[in-house]
Amino acid sequence: MCSKRFFVFWGLWVLVFMNLPALATRQAGAYSQNDSRNIINSSIKGSDFEVVDIVFDTYVALEIGNSTDGKVLLFEEENGEYKNAIQVRRTIEKDSLKLINTKSLSFEFPQDKLSAHKVINTSLKLLIPEGKKVIINVREATVLCEGSFESIYVNQLSGTCKFKMIESDVTVVSVYADIDFELSDLQNKQILRENQKMKFWFGKGARYSADLQTIHGNISLER
Repeated sequence: MCSKRFFVFWGLWVLVFMNLPALATRQAGAYSQNDSRNIINSSIKGSDFEVVDIVFDTYVALEIGNSTDGKVLLFEEENGEYKNAIQVRRTIEKDSLKLINTKSLSFEFPQDKLSAHKVINTSLKLLIPEGKKVIINVREATVLCEGSFESIYVNQLSGTCKFKMIESDVTVVSVYADIDFELSDLQNKQILRENQKMKFWFGKGARYSADLQTIHGNISLER
């Protein structure tokens, strides 16, 4: 079912954005701002969801891991001259926690001929309980996944995608991204290679599978 949520970039995938309802309630949030960045730390009420669905069409440095107390924690940092133009919208719909970058309704771009060349960077760290399904759809991104999940699907145009100490089935589809997979136990792996595709099984009893594909990037395995 998760594979149906995949969309393809640049003629390979069709990216479909959904209109999301009101923001999920923040709890114990903290906000700070200076000339170069905005920082928001918050927890999200309600962990009664099975899927985390992340969609970004601007650059994001994304890190996903497990929380130690079953809470959902979000650490967000916006950088760049137009850092106030983008906000991370979060909602809980049925069985899914959705995170999507949207244009801030309160921000108006100035009449700047160079505005199209000014970069907006987002750093996002999300800590969630173990056993959740994770779906990531991003364009240019630096992605790091570490921890225990039900499954992880990544649809990424370019950048890097790294998995560290993972206990989860993993699928990655990319055009240009480099994929780096860190394994603690290599002797039990079985690897199938075909061009820029790789599939292997890992973990105790080869419990988990990884299906990786990047058209113009590289795939590497690390001990």
